[in-house]
Parts: sequence; C-alpha cells; structure tokens
Amino acid sequence: MSRLAQLLTRFRLPLETTSAELRKAYYREAKLLHPDRNPSSSGAQAFAQLRADFEEAQKLLEEPQRGPPHPSDGPDFSFEG
Repeated sequence: MSRLAQLLTRFRLPLETTSAELRKAYYREAKLLHPDRNPSSSGAQAFAQLRADFEEAQKLLEEPQRGPPHPSDGPDFSFEG
C-alpha cells in the first residue's frame, strides 16, 4: 500500500479523493483530538501526528503523478548492422 493510500485510510477517505475532501476529514478528526477537548498528553501528541499526516497527505495529493521514465531518457541500446 502506498503512503498516500495509508494516509487516506487514516482519514477514512477513498483513493479518488480531492484536496477539499481531505481538508474536511482533517477538520472532523481535529475536532475530536484537539488538546482543548482532550487535555491529556497523549491527546496533544495524537493531534500533532494528525496535523503531520494531513500535511503529508495534502502534499502527496498535490504532487503530479510521475509515470515510468520515458524510453528516450535512458541509454540507447539499438544495434545497427
């Protein structure tokens, strides 16, 4: 499973999600884990991890998909003769 798929699973979202849907899911989870609502030290750590996961997922969603390198990018192994 790719890192993006793992992060989207954490936010309970499908792979075909948009940045706006990710933001909504983040806010939904953040309300539950915010240190003001969950004052324990583990709550603050969970909230910080949620924020880091959100930022990473957002970055991966916005990153253009890279396919395999084009054949002309590699060495030329053609034989003549």
